[in-house]
Amino acid sequence: MQPGTILTIRLGIVQIISWGSGFYIPAILAVVISQSVGISTEVFFWAFTLSLLVSGLLGPQVGKFIDRHGGRKVLPFGSLFFAAGLGVMATATSGWQIFLAWALIGIGGSMGNYDAAFAVAVNFFGDRSN
Repeated sequence: MQPGTILTIRLGIVQIISWGSGFYIPAILAVVISQSVGISTEVFFWAFTLSLLVSGLLGPQVGKFIDRHGGRKVLPFGSLFFAAGLGVMATATSGWQIFLAWALIGIGGSMGNYDAAFAVAVNFFGDRSN
């Protein structure tokens, strides 16, 4: 298998995991998580909205870091923040822990979603990346 194919597969797997755990999870688990923690589904979605806000607010700073140092230095930290957020959510017993979990996932989203992955691909493929 060629190195470009391996990189594409690896980035694809990372993107599936990050989007699945950081963006699509509420569609399936919002009601169950809300009930288990004792909060309303609306509060759960407010916490999810916080995640999107955090990700968007950190985007410019993360982008500047990627411009200077490349996406390979950012992607692993995105995965760590996703894992930390999911760990907090898995053990949450109160609403504030759900908000904390989503804030951590939002940080992970700013580092682990498209921007860093595309920067890695463009860096690797150069002019062939379009």
